[in-house]
Amino acid sequence: MNKEFKTMFHKSSNKKIMKERKAYTKYDLMRWLNYNKKSINLDEINDVILSDINCSKIDLFKLETFKKWFNSYFIESIEKYNQKQKRKDRKITNAFDHYLKIKNVGIAEYLLIGFGNENDFKDVNKDERFKNFWIEYHKNIFNFLKENIPNFKIYFSCLHLNENSPFIYVIGTPIIFDSNSKNGLNIKVSSSMIWTKTFLQNIWKNISIFNNYWFNIFLKVFLNNDSIIKQT
Repeated sequence: MNKEFKTMFHKSSNKKIMKERKAYTKYDLMRWLNYNKKSINLDEINDVILSDINCSKIDLFKLETFKKWFNSYFIESIEKYNQKQKRKDRKITNAFDHYLKIKNVGIAEYLLIGFGNENDFKDVNKDERFKNFWIEYHKNIFNFLKENIPNFKIYFSCLHLNENSPFIYVIGTPIIFDSNSKNGLNIKVSSSMIWTKTFLQNIWKNISIFNNYWFNIFLKVFLNNDSIIKQT
């Protein structure tokens, strides 16, 4: 029988808690970027950071890189919107600065996905094979998130192996196409349209199933190999 374990998935729909999960300002965003930068070994940056953005991994920690990525989703929508505006002061220069001015709409959100707890890994040597296993898991969960939450555009995902149990820190923005928009942008940032209560419950369940599959691979690969088990 396969063993199950706890999956940590942090993305709250509670308004009080959600403020901690959204970046409303440049400072909020830079705090998240700097946390990930300081928490990893930069010599391993290409192993632990995943992103579809065509740039150096170290540049992903820069505000200008995020801004350029964010704006890329809105170029056509802004052009169409501005063509309808007769007054220059109503035209939008770029989406990033535009959304910074909108109250209660975050320019970014983050997800935390944890894998088990410290007891699940206390007897395992965290050596090169351990790291390589989680690098492979990270690639798979990264693709899983893109496929199952397509409207949550991922800026980057960071694998953290310096805690008692592995976890990933995902920074992105919920961006949707609004076919009902008549006067505003038809491409919008909208957390509420993606993270409904039902969707959060379903995605947590699916991530748990996904993680349990990988955990049982972990048990077979690692806990049956004496060379990587701590000697007691």
